[in-house]
Amino acid sequence: MDSRCTSGEFGVIASLRRRLGGGRRGVHGIGDDAVLLHRSDGRVVCTDTMVEGVHFRLDWSSPADVGWKLIAANVSDLWACGAEPRAWTLSMSVPSHCEPLAGLASRLADGVEEALQAFGVEAHLVGGDTTTSPSSLVLSVCMVGAVPEGRFLTRGGACAGDGIWLSGEPGWAAAGLHLLLSGGGAFEGVAARRALDAHRRPHPVRVPGSALVAGRVHAAIDLSDGLSSDLWHVALASEAALHVDRALLEAEALHEVPGATEELVERWLLGGGDDHVMAVVSADAPGPDWRRVGEVTRVGEADLILRDRGGNRRRLEPGGHRHF
Repeated sequence: MDSRCTSGEFGVIASLRRRLGGGRRGVHGIGDDAVLLHRSDGRVVCTDTMVEGVHFRLDWSSPADVGWKLIAANVSDLWACGAEPRAWTLSMSVPSHCEPLAGLASRLADGVEEALQAFGVEAHLVGGDTTTSPSSLVLSVCMVGAVPEGRFLTRGGACAGDGIWLSGEPGWAAAGLHLLLSGGGAFEGVAARRALDAHRRPHPVRVPGSALVAGRVHAAIDLSDGLSSDLWHVALASEAALHVDRALLEAEALHEVPGATEELVERWLLGGGDDHVMAVVSADAPGPDWRRVGEVTRVGEADLILRDRGGNRRRLEPGGHRHF
């Protein structure tokens, strides 16, 4: 097994999958943004957890921002599999330093409602759990969706000659985090505001239904851990070589973020997480606003190659966020 999958977070996941994943018939299991529970009825489930001090800080983001971000992460996971959200549960572990529980829950709900409305999603809270926490606020959502039979998207399935398409521009959420770490709350300007908004309130994008119906999209992934890490997931799942063209990754506006350097922009662009930009592998553009950034050159062996502005090629190692 590739070393990128045998250490840290992904090594733990692989170990648990071997021991506990089972082999239930009809289940498309661990390894994608969500799981297809049964092909015949299209039930799809995903889950995401956010921890204070790891995914957010309450001196940087309001509870409403946190509620928005939590919903965005789960909605984006379902959309990456071609599913539409239908219902969700919420578990909250709340420490004593937070505001009173009723007020916190109300402000979180404000952000959730704003996100669902902005995304055009009708999915209702159907349960959950609430406990105390000794230190950090911990929030976890389990979201259930539905996908028509035969249209569940995975990270596998890339074909030679396919293009790699993005729904937006990666790197902005990482730029926002950089500003916050350096005291960016006081920064002014369009680029700074865009970066801070991307960190606090990401906007995931659906894979267009017309592309799903036509079967043009062969693989998809939500860019939550960084472009390089997430495209490696596609390469490994598809056993395919992906080539990314740096010149096609529009990053000029990122240079306008206060304090940006060429090195930082490269890091944000290739390794920054939490953008929830959608990446798909498709024979042609999934929709009018999607941008082609590379191609699948061959199948049979996983690889990820970056072609720089000078035409030089190098292996792009996974550089996104790692929890362990």
